[in-house]
Amino acid sequence: MPYRLLNVLCLGLLCILVASGPAWPGEPGRVLELGERPAYDLAPYLEVLDVAEGRLTIDQVSAEPWSRRFKPMGGPAFESPSRGLRVHWLRFTAFAPKGSVAAKTVWLVATDYVYLNKINFYRPTPDGWEVIKTGLNRPFSTRELVNRNFVFTLPQADHGPFTCYMRLETKGFNPLHFHAWSLPAFISHTTKENYLFAICYGVLLSMIAFNLFIAVSLRDRVYLYYVGYILFALVSMTFLHGQVTALWDFGTQTFVRVLWVNMGLFTAFAYLFMRGILNTRSLSPLLDKLLIFGFCYGLGITAAGLMDLSWISRWLTLGSGILSPLLALTAGMVSLRRGVAAARYFLLAWGVLAAAVVIFVIQELGPLQGEYWSRNSLLVGTALESILLSLALAARIRSLKEERKALAASETKFKNLSYTDGLTGLFNKRFFSLHLEQAMRGARGSDDRPCLLFIDLDDFKLFNDTHGHDQGDLVLKRLAEVIADSVRSNDMPCRWGGEEFAVILVDATLESAAVIAERIRQRFGQGVFCPNGQEVRQTLSAGVARAKQDESADDFIRRADQALYRAKRAGKNRLFISRAA
Repeated sequence: MPYRLLNVLCLGLLCILVASGPAWPGEPGRVLELGERPAYDLAPYLEVLDVAEGRLTIDQVSAEPWSRRFKPMGGPAFESPSRGLRVHWLRFTAFAPKGSVAAKTVWLVATDYVYLNKINFYRPTPDGWEVIKTGLNRPFSTRELVNRNFVFTLPQADHGPFTCYMRLETKGFNPLHFHAWSLPAFISHTTKENYLFAICYGVLLSMIAFNLFIAVSLRDRVYLYYVGYILFALVSMTFLHGQVTALWDFGTQTFVRVLWVNMGLFTAFAYLFMRGILNTRSLSPLLDKLLIFGFCYGLGITAAGLMDLSWISRWLTLGSGILSPLLALTAGMVSLRRGVAAARYFLLAWGVLAAAVVIFVIQELGPLQGEYWSRNSLLVGTALESILLSLALAARIRSLKEERKALAASETKFKNLSYTDGLTGLFNKRFFSLHLEQAMRGARGSDDRPCLLFIDLDDFKLFNDTHGHDQGDLVLKRLAEVIADSVRSNDMPCRWGGEEFAVILVDATLESAAVIAERIRQRFGQGVFCPNGQEVRQTLSAGVARAKQDESADDFIRRADQALYRAKRAGKNRLFISRAA
């Protein structure tokens, strides 16, 4: 029985040892075995030494007593909540089975975090420690590999187990992840990311250039708000994802300050654009005030960034991630219900961005940390939103064109009404006076002078008194129809007043004007009216005159009217032509 118990205890101890993984003398915790997988999360294998003493060297932390003070990191990422500058030491141990493919592969360690002030990477060599010193407070040229993140080469894995150390000197930061990559896998991963960045940044740049051109062409402030919004979004993305570090050595303080200034302006222009495209100033004063508050909120992020209060900017930005989508979607729905054409695309755009923002904020706060799509969700969402918002602007332009077209049609309609006689549909005396002056001015200095035809119904008062004004109106309408059908397309028939009509004949000779006048007289005289079943014929008299050189409009009208009067005196139902030179 004691032997059986001893066997059970030994078996249990063996299971515990197997479950805990291989351990190496002087290196407590788990050891990473590099195998066939292309990448490994280092979180389970990292150990942390958090010390206030910043002057410790690699020789000190790798020896007693400091080497025993390292503790397993715990959790999926390394975090440092301090707002002040802190120094942290991290280490991990790895190996690859001798003779395996992994042992002959080049391995890298990379972090997905770009805001580290200083990071020193120590790898063992036969002659001691080799150190790579880089970080935001150091030139970009200090990076071992050209990359937006910090990437370091691991020692050759076929020489047995090795322990690497990292010294981080930075302020409090977001969750920090480290991964071990095989070189082919890292190249493939980086290429995939670069394609994504190229597509998204290309979309943003295209939208900026295209809409800036339209903004300049149309002089529309809403397009300028859109350009500002997308421009600051683009700059903020290059800071968030680290590409800007390859262009300029900012230093951490300047880098973080410019980042939050851009994020604040990004937010402020977002609210300006919302106000403009949704026209909340007219549709909803309450919503408009909330959007003005959002604009000031964005300026608050910028102000905190300028004062180097990055922790305030960060939390205000995270708050904006909740506030902005709610306000945008609410404003969009209100505008859609009130008939704003651009609201459909606007809602779709902000729905996409809202989903991206929620994923990004969740990633920043803990869950989904380090995931490829969650880490890049804000960039992808911003690129898609820029396209949809550009479509919203196009819908807005179409809507404005339709409104202007309707307004122009309405103006034309009212203008025509102001120039049209209500009974006959011909132009009225106001139109006549305006266009006679224009016709005479246009003909000065040339022989293309206008002619003027005056027409008056014979004994029309007697007709009205005998048969009534309703029947008289029918006679007036019939005469208007005859005149309109008899004149040329560029002539201007008008009702002068009462039973008197006038026609401005453009580019006509006296002979051609007389032909038109005679045609009107004959056609009208052939008509028969039947008031109260009684057949009645009605006649007219007409006078024609041609404008003289440098003659005033009043004198021209007087001569045409005198010609009409002479036709009346000559017995009515006839035409008289004023042949004055």
